Amino acid sequence: MEKKRNAIIAEAITNRGGVERQILTLLRYIDADIYTGIYDPEGAYEMFKNYNVNFFLGKKLPAILNTIYIRHKFKNLKLEGYDNYIFFGGHSTNCSAKHHKSIWYCNAPLRYLYDCYDEISQSMKFPKRTLFKIFSYFIRKSDQKAYKDIDIVLVNSRNVQKRFEKYFNSYRTEVLYAPVETKKFKFLGQKDYYLISSRLTPEKKVDLVVEAFQKMPDKKLIVTGDGPESKKIEEMSKNYSNINYKGNVSEEELHELYGNCIAVLYVTKNEDLGSVPLEAMSAGKPCIGANDGGMKESIIHKKTGMLISHNVNEVIDAVNYLTPKRCLEMKKDCEKRGKEFSEEKWAKKIIEHLR
Repeated sequence: MEKKRNAIIAEAITNRGGVERQILTLLRYIDADIYTGIYDPEGAYEMFKNYNVNFFLGKKLPAILNTIYIRHKFKNLKLEGYDNYIFFGGHSTNCSAKHHKSIWYCNAPLRYLYDCYDEISQSMKFPKRTLFKIFSYFIRKSDQKAYKDIDIVLVNSRNVQKRFEKYFNSYRTEVLYAPVETKKFKFLGQKDYYLISSRLTPEKKVDLVVEAFQKMPDKKLIVTGDGPESKKIEEMSKNYSNINYKGNVSEEELHELYGNCIAVLYVTKNEDLGSVPLEAMSAGKPCIGANDGGMKESIIHKKTGMLISHNVNEVIDAVNYLTPKRCLEMKKDCEKRGKEFSEEKWAKKIIEHLR
C-alpha cells in the first residue's frame, strides 16, 4: 500500500475492551496518529504507550458534562496533513464535516440515544427523565448530522446495520465483522471450569450466570473483568467455593483461561456482535450466548455453542448440555468458525477502503 498519513479519531481509550483492541489491530497494519476524547494509559492496554496519543481528558467527568465537553472539543477539532481519518465511537464523529476521506467503523450507534433509549428514560424519575429527554434530543440531532458527513460507514454486524436502517433511515452501511486475534486464542487443553469474561455492567448479565452457578455447586465458574458491578459480583461469589471471581487479569492469563476452560458464557442483552464468543471459538471452545443481537450471527446453535434467553434455568440447562465430552466434540467446528473473524481479514478490508 502506498504510504499515506492516517489519523485515528476515537471517542475514548480508557479500558481493555473491544474498541481498544480494534484500534491496536489496525495499528499493526497502518501507521497512524491517535486523537481521542479521553485517554487513561493505566486502564487501557499497555501497547498504547508506544503510539502518539493526543487527548482532551485524562479521566471521565460526570456523564452529561463528559458528553458535552467531549463533543464540543471534537466539534472544534481541525486536523491537517492527513489523507485518511478513521473514526471509532459515536462522539468522535462530531468533527466529521472537517475531515475527509473518512471511514467510521461503528460497533453501535450510541445506544442510550437509540435502542436503549426507552428503557433508560423509563427507569428515571421526574425531573431527571425530562432533562434526559431534552439532552438526548439535541445530541441525537447532532449525531445524525455528523453521520451524513462520513464518507464510508462500516458496521460490525447485520444487527447494527438494522439499527442504522431503523434510526438513521439509511441503507448505505457495509457489514465488516469485528476482528478477533485468532492467533492468540488457542486450544490448550480442558480443565474443570467454565469461564465468563466481561465488563461488569448491568446489561452484561454476569449476575445471571453467577446465580446459575450458585445452584450448580458441582460445576466450577471463573469470572474475570471489572466495572460498576464488581462489588456485586464479588459479594455474590463469596461463600461459593465453586465460583472464583478474579477481577481484571493480564492478557496472558486470560488467553490461558480461554485455552483451558470447558466452555465460555456470555449472555449480554442485545449485544452488537460480541468479541467474547469469537475469542472462545478461536480457542476451540463453545460459547453459551444470548439468543438476540449479534450473537445470533456468530454462534451456531449446538454446533459452536448454545443460544439461550436471559433466564437462570436456561443457563443451567445449557451448562448441563455442554458437558466436557460434548465440548471436545465441538472443538473443530469452533476453530473453523473463529477463523472467519480473523483480524487480518478485517484490517485488509479497511485498507482497501483507504486506497
